[in-house]
Amino acid sequence: MLSALLAPILRERFPDRGLVVGEPPGAVAWFPGVHPGIRGVSVYDEGDELTVAVDDVTHGHFAEYEDALSVADREARVVNAVVDFLHKLFADRVAVWGRPDAAGGWYRIDLRDTDAPGGAPESVWSGPRGV
Repeated sequence: MLSALLAPILRERFPDRGLVVGEPPGAVAWFPGVHPGIRGVSVYDEGDELTVAVDDVTHGHFAEYEDALSVADREARVVNAVVDFLHKLFADRVAVWGRPDAAGGWYRIDLRDTDAPGGAPESVWSGPRGV
């Protein structure tokens, strides 16, 4: 399972983030947020992919489809992609937007520095964006 590879890396890379480790089918990792705009981020092990959910606003799938790679290499790439995403999220390099009752999403600020669609509220990990 991907979560067996992921958990020790999360403990090592993010020791002071309040990580809670769980078991599938629930969240295999959860980090509490630091403000109401992002209350927390969860990681789910879907077998051959990891799903990262930010609150109940948005989520993304992390998978590797390169058939020429070994299973171990594909799993390592998936885990590394999630760890890289979390690093960027915690460093305020990812903006999250949306509401629980509507569409939401995220984007890397270094790749796109525009407002969210429809004027939806945006946050980075440390607080509301643009305030």
